[in-house]
Amino acid sequence: VATTTVPAQSEFTDALEMRFDTGGGYDSWRMYAASVDLTLSGEGTHTVLVQYRDWLANTSTYTDTVAVDMTPPETVIDGVPVGWTVGPVTLTLDATDTISGVAATLVSENGGPEFAYAPTWTISAEGTTTVTYRSIDAVGNAEETRTATVYIDSVPPSGTLTLDGGAAYATTTTVVAVSDVSGAERMRFDPGSGFGDWEPFETTRTLTVPGEGPHTVIAEYENRAGIAYETTATITVDMTPPVIRGVRVAERPPSPRSLAGTARVAWATDDANPVVGHSWVIDRSPMTVPDTTPDPVPAATPDPLSGSLDPTLVVEH
Repeated sequence: VATTTVPAQSEFTDALEMRFDTGGGYDSWRMYAASVDLTLSGEGTHTVLVQYRDWLANTSTYTDTVAVDMTPPETVIDGVPVGWTVGPVTLTLDATDTISGVAATLVSENGGPEFAYAPTWTISAEGTTTVTYRSIDAVGNAEETRTATVYIDSVPPSGTLTLDGGAAYATTTTVVAVSDVSGAERMRFDPGSGFGDWEPFETTRTLTVPGEGPHTVIAEYENRAGIAYETTATITVDMTPPVIRGVRVAERPPSPRSLAGTARVAWATDDANPVVGHSWVIDRSPMTVPDTTPDPVPAATPDPLSGSLDPTLVVEH
């Protein structure tokens, strides 16, 4: 029972008086009644003695035992990860009640209906799941509802990395990395000198690559549970201007004194990377000769200095 007050019930047709011993000795004789409320001393198992006496003072003694349990069960949960983890998560509950025993353990997820706990309890939902649990003992004492929170993130980050908007070349060692990545909680970069520290995820990050030349930047991202995703982007840093050499007149007018004619000027350019244009001043007038294709320019005049093909400039007068 869940109270120290218990009814003592009996059926005797010839009993005149009765008295009880609930653990501290018999009390005084009282008139017989079929039901008497007795007060026990507290929780635990009690042996109650009762004596009945008739009109001739004949007595008979009877005993019975009763367990008083006023304390609800206690349930301990195991298997709740600290922070974010990869699912599924298996939870284990251990409920104890030392007097009447555990009758049932009830659980729920995210405020849903309660259901009976099985030997294990598996949480698979992505994101945050709030679980509740409680137990009830054999006499109806109900434990207060307890809660725990499970955080699951099993999806790795994914996406792309671009440097300077996807440009192939840069004229400075400072480049802008843009991470179009979903599901990332933190990130770190290796611009060519080793990975830096982990930092909170942001879509834009300024990086410094170590000098001129081609560079492959490695980016590593982690989700909330630590699942990593790695991707790369490349860029070439060129901070050295091209050098024009071997300028010559490849084609002249028929006569140096011609009032009209065509002169073709040829040159070579030293640069490891494509040259996008040349600027010249002719008769004190600036002009630009764009290169629509990387050096060497097709169908140009061979350069006797290097054997490569030259861009050319046609001057008419």
